[in-house]
Amino acid sequence: GIGDLSQNRGQRVLQRIRLHHARAQLEAGESVTAVALNCGYASVSAFIAAFKKLFGRTPGQLAR
Repeated sequence: GIGDLSQNRGQRVLQRIRLHHARAQLEAGESVTAVALNCGYASVSAFIAAFKKLFGRTPGQLAR
C-alpha cells in the first residue's frame, strides 16, 4: 500500500545520505572497509555496489 511506498522512499533517502557521508569519510582518508561498516552495511561488497550505483564509480576509484 501507500505506507510501503513512502517507507521505501524514506529508505532510499537515508541510503543516499549515508552514501554522501561515506564519500566524505573516504575523501578524508578512511578505508573502504571502515566506511562500509561505519555506514551500517553488512558487507563491503554491498556498500561498494550501492556507492557505485549512486556515484558511478567505486569507492576505490574515488580514493585515487
